[in-house]
Amino acid sequence: AGDILADLRGAGVSRMACELIGWSKGGYGAVPTTTSPAWQLGGKNGLNALYALAESQEIPIYLQADTMTGSTAHGGYNTRKDAVREYPGIIVADSATGKRNLLSPFVVKKSLFPALDRFLEQFQLFRVSLTGWGERLHYDFNRSRPYSRTDTMEGMKDLLAEFTATHPQTAVEGNNLYAALYASQLINLPDSDSGYRMADRSIPFYQMVMHGYKPYTTVAGNTTYDLTEQKLRWAEYGAQPYFILTRERAEELQGTDYNRLFTSEYSLWKDRVVEAYQWYNETMKPVYGTPMLEHAQLEEGLVRVRYENGYTVYVNYQAEDRECDGVSVPAQSVEVVKG
Repeated sequence: AGDILADLRGAGVSRMACELIGWSKGGYGAVPTTTSPAWQLGGKNGLNALYALAESQEIPIYLQADTMTGSTAHGGYNTRKDAVREYPGIIVADSATGKRNLLSPFVVKKSLFPALDRFLEQFQLFRVSLTGWGERLHYDFNRSRPYSRTDTMEGMKDLLAEFTATHPQTAVEGNNLYAALYASQLINLPDSDSGYRMADRSIPFYQMVMHGYKPYTTVAGNTTYDLTEQKLRWAEYGAQPYFILTRERAEELQGTDYNRLFTSEYSLWKDRVVEAYQWYNETMKPVYGTPMLEHAQLEEGLVRVRYENGYTVYVNYQAEDRECDGVSVPAQSVEVVKG
């Protein structure tokens, strides 16, 4: 990770943030009851080196922590006591393998957050990204400590309020509002509708609420079928460019709990990552951190987004040049104008 960040900085990417996935002992899917770094990533010495880089280059590094699910293959929790149960007391497990469980908020409060607290006291420049907290809201029919979904939400809000009071730079994956209110950064927000028949088109309603108040990312550029179209989507939705990268080939992840990437090798994506950064920095800089006022689809594939500071962003998804409000917008391009 350090080599990739240093290489990107050398290529002119001056402002970036990094999220490390599967960084702790046991790798991706392990419950972070321990904050010992994985030996495959260099162990404690490797993490110290990365910390030194973050400090010298002023690169925020988020350590992803999934405190809401656990894997029976990795352990770190008691399935009978700590896993969420559905009625009438059946332990909740994923339907594909049966090896992953939802964990009770009681477990998070008792052991997981204290472990992260102790770690961040030692490495104060590191930050945490909480995966699942903005995506899942469940009940628990555990007889000794039952939770309704409202109970779960209130418990999560209390935990987030307590944790972010001492660690304000905490990211949340997902878009659940009760979690977003406490986050400094939102990761992996949806940029499409649910697909239900009653929906005729996607609009960035959530992004209109958040833009200018919380920075966010949507779909990773290397997980989409068309990077050019995804860049236009980032511009329309006001999202920061986002990539999920690995040093080795994505094929190396086959057979692991993170078998979800088709292409991610940094050497193959470096040029496109740098180009996306330069494009976004040059094009969208006038509206960064500014609230959205209006989003309008003028015709199929032509969108106008107005911002509070007087700038307007025109996004043309079409294969032909279009003109709108006296502004010429080239095919598959973005124009940002004042007034």
